Amino acid sequence: MTRTALMSLAIAAAACKGEPPAAAGPPYTPATANALKAYAANCEIRPAPEGGETRACRGRQATVRIELDRGRHLRELEMAVVASTGAGEAWTLFHNVLPAVAGPAVVEAVRSKLHGEPADEVSADKVIDGVRIATAIEGQRYTAKLTWGRR
Repeated sequence: MTRTALMSLAIAAAACKGEPPAAAGPPYTPATANALKAYAANCEIRPAPEGGETRACRGRQATVRIELDRGRHLRELEMAVVASTGAGEAWTLFHNVLPAVAGPAVVEAVRSKLHGEPADEVSADKVIDGVRIATAIEGQRYTAKLTWGRR
């Protein structure tokens, strides 16, 4: 091959690379599935447009939304619980699931945010251990959303 042909191939290969694939979240294991089913067992499963699936689950005290990639890794976990007695009750419900899908730093950041404690390391554009964290409190409804591999 000529030098020009080799250069053309190198340029074409570089143009095709694009962005690296999003980092995979933790695997969606049977243990994780069972922990989530304890709160929200009635699920509707739909294929995701880019592959994988989305599960929208409801229970007596919680709703859970799960996005999985093709390899059955979590892309997003959004869990909302109704806690009539406050943040302590909400945290008990979250704490039974979160350690199965996130590291201690993420679990502690969610706990701090749900209890209204300062958590400066958690913001809309901050990622801890590869996880973007968002929390919300609306009356008796406590929500935590963990997202992996999205910018």
